[in-house]
Amino acid sequence: MKFMSEEMNVGKTIFWVAIIIGIILAAGVFFMARFQNSQIKIVNVSRDALLNGALFSLEKGDSFVLDSLAFDKKFMLEEIINPNTRLKEGNSIYTIKKNIPFELDVDGDNSTDVIISVLKINKTTADFRLESPIEICVEFWTCSDWSPCINGEKGRVCVDERSCGTVLNKPVLFENC
Repeated sequence: MKFMSEEMNVGKTIFWVAIIIGIILAAGVFFMARFQNSQIKIVNVSRDALLNGALFSLEKGDSFVLDSLAFDKKFMLEEIINPNTRLKEGNSIYTIKKNIPFELDVDGDNSTDVIISVLKINKTTADFRLESPIEICVEFWTCSDWSPCINGEKGRVCVDERSCGTVLNKPVLFENC
């Protein structure tokens, strides 16, 4: 009888250990499935993207990095409470209201470097637009006809109709003939 009682105690112990291990495994599977797809996203915003207007969505905990101009700053979406979002960069916290552009001085020179707009907010995401406050002037050159060939060279006059003040795409003014 004593032997039978000890066997039953061992059996009960094994049973409860198996139950506890099963619960631990089930909890592990649940948490892995729950958090497997919730990876933190980091959006890199380049200078070109700023000039063209960068559009992206973030969830709480996601970040965007300004890897352009003279700064490399990372902003994390800390909180979403409609109509506001809260961004954190280092020790600084910025509250940005939906549909109200926020002018941000990233480098501390008292001038706006980036304009941040929150376009849409729902329970889990916020849609952002980041843009440069600098307007881009695209050159538009018009040129006169080529002059007659004199001493093996001909020329023309070209004018930027938009007066950008740059010569990035200025046409050739002189050519051998």
